[in-house]
Amino acid sequence: MRQIYINEYMKAAKEIGLPGEHVDRMFLEKKFLGFGSPKVDKVLNTRKEDLDIPAEWLKVIEKPDGSWKKIVFYNTSVGPLLHHEKKMLQKMESVFDVFKENRDEVALLWRPHPLIQATIESMRPQLWEAYKEIRDRYIEEGWGIYDDTADVDRAVVISDAYYGDVGSVMQLYKKAGKVSMVQDVEYAGSCWF
Repeated sequence: MRQIYINEYMKAAKEIGLPGEHVDRMFLEKKFLGFGSPKVDKVLNTRKEDLDIPAEWLKVIEKPDGSWKKIVFYNTSVGPLLHHEKKMLQKMESVFDVFKENRDEVALLWRPHPLIQATIESMRPQLWEAYKEIRDRYIEEGWGIYDDTADVDRAVVISDAYYGDVGSVMQLYKKAGKVSMVQDVEYAGSCWF
């Protein structure tokens, strides 16, 4: 990628007639640095053992013998809620039912997009109350993890798989080499287990 940037820069510099260092490959080799992606690098270089896991999360994650359940990161985003509305809410309830039934072996870590509340309240106020009811019930029941913190990296690092909507978090999962599965709102069944 670095070489592509250098080549394209030199090509453009020549086309517009920039002099000297702008067309000097040796100079440009020192100026263009390839550092990777800070988000991906942080996830790849963070170990579960180095993270501060909240006690309420550990209650959901740990089995009676102290080992950890498999953790599935469930990500819901704004777009599907706006597009599918009540059907998306039904899908979420279906997902919660499946994971609740299997909570002895699998921990669900639900991390909704941080703009869901503001967007749904302003664009679909009638949908907000139904969404809020589902969210509040999930939190109150306490069998899963609700993550509305600013630290998405922690959720990615501690979880074993991704399930949810397409987006940047899913791309981060792929880069980390973890399993990911796209949620299909049209499919009401469950084939996760």
